[in-house]
Amino acid sequence: MNIVIGTRSAGKPVFSAKELSIFTRVFSRFLSSFKGRLPAWARHDLVECEIELCGKTRMRQLNRKFRGKDKPTDVLSFPAFDLFPVKRLPILPLGDIVICPEVALKQSKEYGVTPSCEMGRLLVHGFLHLCGYDHEKSPKDEAKMLKIQESLLAEAMGKKQR
Repeated sequence: MNIVIGTRSAGKPVFSAKELSIFTRVFSRFLSSFKGRLPAWARHDLVECEIELCGKTRMRQLNRKFRGKDKPTDVLSFPAFDLFPVKRLPILPLGDIVICPEVALKQSKEYGVTPSCEMGRLLVHGFLHLCGYDHEKSPKDEAKMLKIQESLLAEAMGKKQR
C-alpha cells in the first residue's frame, strides 16, 4: 500500500523532515496490520491513500465545511470509492485521511497513551471509514467498528487495548 503524507497548513510546512520520517514509519507499521483484512472490493495489488497531517485551524475549516461542526477534530476521512468505479482502475484510491496531531496529542494525555499510539488509533479509525465502516449509523455499527479498531490497534502496537 502506498503512503502519501501531505503536510499542508496555509502553505507552510507543519512538520520537519525528521518528524515526517517518524510518522511514515509509524503509519507503515499500522498498514501491515491491514494485509488481508480489507473488504474484498478493496483487495487490489496497489492501494493508495493520502494522509494529511494538519494544524487545528485547517482541521476546524474542514470539519465546518464537511460536517457542519465549527471546531477542530482529531481525524476526518474522505472515501474515494464513491467517486471511482473500483474495478476499472489499476490502483484503488481508498481516499484521504486528515489527522490533526495537536488534537491527537491532547487526547493521548487524556487517555493515558503515547502520542504514537493515539496517532495510530486515528489512522486505523480513518482507514476503517475509508473501508466503509461508520460508527455514526447505529450503536451496533459503532460497537462493531470500535471493536475492530481496537483489535487492529492492539495487534499493531503489540499492546493491550485501551
